[in-house]
Amino acid sequence: MFLFCNTSDASVLIPTEACVGDQSDPSSGVENVYGYRATNVCGYKRSDGVGAALGPANAGQIPQRWAGNVSSAFFTTTATPDACQLGRVGVIGGSEDYTGAPYFSAMASARLGCDMSHVICTPAAAAVIKTYSPNLMVHPLMRQTSSDGSSTANNHDQDPDKVASPIIQMLSRLHVLVIGPGLGRDPLMQATCARVVAAARERNMPLVLDADALQLVQRDPALVKGYKLAVLTPNVVEFRRLASALGIEDAKEGDTATARADALARALGGVMIVQKGGKDIVSDGGDRDALVVDLEGGKKRSGGQGDTLTGCIATMLAWRKAALDGLWEGSSEEWREGTGEAQGSETVRLAAFGGCAVTRECSRLAFAKKGRSLQASDLTDEVHQAFLNLLGEEEGNDAKL
Repeated sequence: MFLFCNTSDASVLIPTEACVGDQSDPSSGVENVYGYRATNVCGYKRSDGVGAALGPANAGQIPQRWAGNVSSAFFTTTATPDACQLGRVGVIGGSEDYTGAPYFSAMASARLGCDMSHVICTPAAAAVIKTYSPNLMVHPLMRQTSSDGSSTANNHDQDPDKVASPIIQMLSRLHVLVIGPGLGRDPLMQATCARVVAAARERNMPLVLDADALQLVQRDPALVKGYKLAVLTPNVVEFRRLASALGIEDAKEGDTATARADALARALGGVMIVQKGGKDIVSDGGDRDALVVDLEGGKKRSGGQGDTLTGCIATMLAWRKAALDGLWEGSSEEWREGTGEAQGSETVRLAAFGGCAVTRECSRLAFAKKGRSLQASDLTDEVHQAFLNLLGEEEGNDAKL
């Protein structure tokens, strides 16, 4: 069960089972297993409604200030919301060898509730991905270098600037960009993505980088360094490579579980790190303690679970972006955190936390049904139910969507 925690400097979601200490005392600050000090709310529901228990038995009890009022994404206050107010997500990936990963990311984004989910991939991948679902918009704009050094689409189309140009033109149609699922390490693909990342950063567009997109950061950390709207989601191996590239020492005896995630985030100037593992660690390396997501997941971690995670984080970032832009009633100035790259670092952290929580619940639900036969597509089928279990939804005549 979740508890919404509004602390003296932030708002966080933690499971009530994680709380220790005197839970009946609303004035006490208690430490939870996330390493995050929560004041006035841990295991205690305040009379003003700031704290609210969440879970299957409490569906619909989302506090209105979750992630700084991003909860209005779930309970839109307009009777007939305009199209695309729940976000537009783009996924760049998909190559000759990998077509499943971008599909899983884009479908997780769509199943969680964004309005439009785009896949930007190579022509060969596009032909396949289009057969997976008619609900995705698939754009064959990426190009891959063939073994003889020529482009797979056009022998003269090897300039990453030219390949990136139509993709960059698409950015105005998107709220969030995921880069990496099924991308591969083709030099032209990598160079194209580097240009797109730079362009997205200029536009203050939230980014989620995973898989082979992390190679970009390994080679050129300056690409995202200091960009607080970037979320990196490395697994154990990818984390080790990034840490090595940035000169971060191996963990020492006595280090906390979050120490290396904090160190990597600091080395990248406050980029949000989601260190995937038995427990997911979310850190921007700042003064706030890292968030540790240790909700129960499935007993099998299928290939593709990380792609589901990127899609879930992206949709939450899209909701955040739409709220910041004032697309929903109830968006207010009080939680708009700075401008430009500094805008909304806490809500970015919460989006990452929420994405991890939903993904782990997807895994738990899917494993309960499929056991060891579980595949990545089974997680896709559980995204909506995972959302309902953790965050709830208005029902019946009160529903706005």
